[in-house]
This record gives sequence, C-alpha cells and structure tokens, in this order.
Amino acid sequence: MVSLFIKEDDTFRIDFFIGQNKDGKQTISLKKEDVVSPESHFVIFRKPNYRDNVAIISSSVSSNFQQITVDPAKMRYERFVRLAKEWSFVNEDKEIIVPTRENIDKLSPMLADFIVEQLDDLVGLVE
Repeated sequence: MVSLFIKEDDTFRIDFFIGQNKDGKQTISLKKEDVVSPESHFVIFRKPNYRDNVAIISSSVSSNFQQITVDPAKMRYERFVRLAKEWSFVNEDKEIIVPTRENIDKLSPMLADFIVEQLDDLVGLVE
C-alpha cells in the first residue's frame, strides 16, 4: 500500500564524491570512479509534505495583479534550505557544519548546483 502521508522522519539521501577529474579540475560525481582522490560526502533531506510545497511555491511566486511570475531558482533554493536535514561537511576542526540557511549560502555554486540537481530528481520521484 502506498503511504498517503509524509512522516517527519521520512528522508532521502544523496551520496556523492568530490575530487579532481583527469584534467586536475575540481569535480563532483555520483560515481567514485569518475573522481581522482575522491572525498565521500552525503546530504540528507526530509521528504517534502504538502505544507513544505505550499511554503516553497509561495516564496518563489510574485504578482503585480496583472501577471504572476515564478522564480525557479528561488524555488530550488527554498527547497534546499527548507528540506536539508544533515550533511557530511565539516570545518577545519573536523566539527560538523549544520546545514542552516546561512551555511547553505556559503556553499560553492558548483557544489550547491550539483546538490540541487540531485534534489530536483529525487523530489520528482517522491511527489
């Protein structure tokens, strides 16, 4: 039977590797074999419920009473910020960095874009 309700502890996990490609440039991949000297990382997200979806959509829609505009980049950002629960990133002292809005804002665009693309794929499967 398919569950019709999302529980607070329902999550999904993205595992990936950060390192260099064969040309020595920084790269991120879902496959360990695509990365030279790979560091293993993960991000865990809560599965979005109806309330999450309403809040995410509301934060990215604007209207001037004649036209409604949706900002897909803001929608993706809000989904990341709202659903991020845990990740493997640590500071220089090897202490876990909590995935808050402030810390998510500090991610490199390359890493954040990679994670958001994976999240988009997973949320599509979840909804």
